[in-house]
Amino acid sequence: MRIVLTFFLLVCLGANQGQATSNAQRPYFVLNEISLQEGALINWQQVNNYLTEQAVTQENALAILTLQANQEPNLVLQFEVYPNLEAYQAYLEHSEYQEFQAQAPSLLTNKQTIKLAPQYIVTQGQEISNPYVAYSYYQVATPYLTEFRDGLLLELETAESKPLLVYAANRLDNPRAWYLVQVFADLQAYEQWQQSTSWQAFVAKASPMLEQTTVIPVQGEQILVKGNFSYNSLEDSTPFVEKIRD
Repeated sequence: MRIVLTFFLLVCLGANQGQATSNAQRPYFVLNEISLQEGALINWQQVNNYLTEQAVTQENALAILTLQANQEPNLVLQFEVYPNLEAYQAYLEHSEYQEFQAQAPSLLTNKQTIKLAPQYIVTQGQEISNPYVAYSYYQVATPYLTEFRDGLLLELETAESKPLLVYAANRLDNPRAWYLVQVFADLQAYEQWQQSTSWQAFVAKASPMLEQTTVIPVQGEQILVKGNFSYNSLEDSTPFVEKIRD
């Protein structure tokens, strides 16, 4: 029997406790899709979780969310948020990260880094014992890109039942592909949000705009955030469809 070590840590590190502060500048956002070799999960976790905590505490990253796919135990999804591209590059160039990369061939079968355009971020850093993570993927029909974004962000901003963390973004190389990650205090809080009148109304309105909707069951391994912060692309002058920065 394979022993799998999993844990969930939602911790606020650093300043900015309490009310979320708005960030006018669009942060740099990437998703790493990591496929692990059979039996390598525990060794990978031990090194990776140390590095991610270092990245947040040493002011490179604003937040790093590490999730594991329920139906694919060797698939790890890691969302990383940095204040800018320079901070992300500084993390990649760190000596300990480079050492980890040297070990990667013995732990991974594949790693894909996807550059994302953050559209809506809200982080409330606090410790909770039994959170629920909801992760959805949407493929939006091209004519509805702006309408879908505006409707989703309005719902996330004005919803009565709010999660502790919200990360909504689309791919820089394919703006039709959207990712939505939400962390709730528990399953009951998630169900309350999902059944709310405003969310149901948005789902009905958005349905004709979508070519694909996939809810991906995941569990949290480690989520680290630095204080409370928020970002809304509707308040940002950056164009909706961006070029890849680097």
